[in-house]
Amino acid sequence: MKPTDVTTQSVQNVIETQKEGNLLQNIWARAPFRSSKPKPNKQITKPLIQKDFISRAVIDSRTRALVHSIHAAKSISSKITRTEEFCNHLLQHHNSRVIAYKEKVVPDLIAFRKSSDQTLRGMANEALALIGYVPPLKSRGIRILSIDGGGTRGLIPLEIIRQLQALCPDGNILDKFDYICGVSTGALVAGLIFLEKKSVDVAESLYKEFSIQTFSRNRIAGARDLFWNHSWYETKVWEEILKNQIGNKCFIEYSRDPNCPKFSAISTLMNVTKLRNFLFRNYNLPPGVYSNYPGSANNKIWEGIRASSAAPMYFQHFELGDYIHNDGGLLTNNPTFVAIDESKLLWPDEQIQCVISLGTGRYEPNYEFSPKISLTEKAYKVLESATDTEAVHRQCQTLLPPQTYFRFNPYMSEDLQLNEIRPEKIDIMEKDAKMYLRKNRKKMDYAISRLYETRGLRQKGKDLLYGKNLFP
Repeated sequence: MKPTDVTTQSVQNVIETQKEGNLLQNIWARAPFRSSKPKPNKQITKPLIQKDFISRAVIDSRTRALVHSIHAAKSISSKITRTEEFCNHLLQHHNSRVIAYKEKVVPDLIAFRKSSDQTLRGMANEALALIGYVPPLKSRGIRILSIDGGGTRGLIPLEIIRQLQALCPDGNILDKFDYICGVSTGALVAGLIFLEKKSVDVAESLYKEFSIQTFSRNRIAGARDLFWNHSWYETKVWEEILKNQIGNKCFIEYSRDPNCPKFSAISTLMNVTKLRNFLFRNYNLPPGVYSNYPGSANNKIWEGIRASSAAPMYFQHFELGDYIHNDGGLLTNNPTFVAIDESKLLWPDEQIQCVISLGTGRYEPNYEFSPKISLTEKAYKVLESATDTEAVHRQCQTLLPPQTYFRFNPYMSEDLQLNEIRPEKIDIMEKDAKMYLRKNRKKMDYAISRLYETRGLRQKGKDLLYGKNLFP
């Protein structure tokens, strides 16, 4: 056979193979279970520039224009409008506060705070909080309140606050703290009393009502939701309670009240490489000062408390923006050190005057050694160690100056769970708290006396010397 014959035969074989392949493709394409419409080729295209992208130069230019409009505002209505526009701009572009500082907007806003118009004063206070302006303290040093997490045992810090308020000479404890920090149930207690300005009696009544509505659940339904949604209790019920009773007010809006303390509620970020605390704040730190914790002042109060109290297995996690939040107690169930850390960033040149740390009760059983331990007991002990509060207490007791740190954490006669709502058990909890406070009356008296120490003449002179306007 000639070489040309071999080549011709090979070409014919290839052609026949292609025909068979095309025939099979046609049969497959016309099969009844196949779609008659051919699938289009999907091309994923990514825009080079986002549609809502705004350059840094444009943001800075807008910031300068807003500051200049505040400078030029004459009437009360004009000042309110310009300040509100400035606040909205800072909420969207919080890094622009550096430019605002350089453009010297602070003196104008401080002048607005002295206006006879309440709305203008409030907007000026909010704008100052957003740009990170921190007014001088009214007290000799920094006064801090920290409240632990603990479910329905949040009734215990409520009772402690009631007793502390009764010992105040003027009967008012709301304006006696410069910084307040709470986690989980502690965030709820602090928010009700120090942000929403509820009386202790009203807050206690609401708290009991919240607990009964939230922690009343059929076991079958709870087990079903635990399997499907990873939460024993109805998360939507808890969210509706917070929305209706706490409200949709943003954290930063509370800074409009000149007597409102700096406030933070702590959650735990879950969808990050390493678990981290997140702070829902009613303030921003000064320009150039950076926190050890991510946070935001642009969230609603119910969102912050919902995120801070999203205890695993009890409630579903809380998705907010790009983050997934769980209960802050997973990392920090005693937030005292977080409160001290943030306070020193706000007032770096001030000393700690008084730290009051409120626990939600502790149960101290007799130590018994057992030769074996079950897997369930191991898991319980791991969870217990993760939410421990006494380790932080011992460190604060060692590191803080004498007569500065006061911890109130009543001993419990029974080991009450976070979801305890039986009336007889609630009565035991309240009786244990009252008995503990009676035994620690002298300690409470001294803590109150520390809260009332006022700023000295030398400190006031330094405030004036460095050009700081004293807080009215």
